[in-house]
Amino acid sequence: MSKLQSSFYDEQAVLGACFYRDTAFGDARRLLGDDPAVFGCEEHQAIFRAFLAIDDRAGPTSDPLVLAAQLKTQDEFDLVGGMSYLGELASVVPTDGNLEHYAAHVRNSATKRVLADVAQRLKYASRNGVDPSEAASDALDRLGKLAAPRHADGRADVRSLLTTPAPPAVWAFEDLIPKRAVVAVDAMGGTG
Repeated sequence: MSKLQSSFYDEQAVLGACFYRDTAFGDARRLLGDDPAVFGCEEHQAIFRAFLAIDDRAGPTSDPLVLAAQLKTQDEFDLVGGMSYLGELASVVPTDGNLEHYAAHVRNSATKRVLADVAQRLKYASRNGVDPSEAASDALDRLGKLAAPRHADGRADVRSLLTTPAPPAVWAFEDLIPKRAVVAVDAMGGTG
């Protein structure tokens, strides 16, 4: 199974678990936040948006018919595959007991997508004459948003990680080769 497939199945498990009880979506929302982009699949983003809308008006999020009506209101019912796909989601997981586990996988996949996107933008900026400070600022903003939900867990803010000075180097040979560095030394007769 590819990583992309795994992420897709994790997303299905999170959304499917929300059909088991009305409070399951509240748990998913607490774990994943309010941004549908946490889901990589466009159809799953639409379903999450519908769950958000229902939850915002205190409606029954575990009712597939209410979800279908909301998707029709959003004009996304056909996009997600209609009742057939909603029924499939409801049957993907036998319980909502592993919701937290699957939500962690969805969050991890979303984090990886953001990191890959930031890396691509920085690579593009470095090769196409974009102002380095502007590119770095954009990257810090995106990474800061990525880290924001984790502050309550006691993890460090990305900005502080990026601005903390590196520890002093420990040298194997005085000021020549840092310890734990990968070094190629070229000399007559070969490399070492």
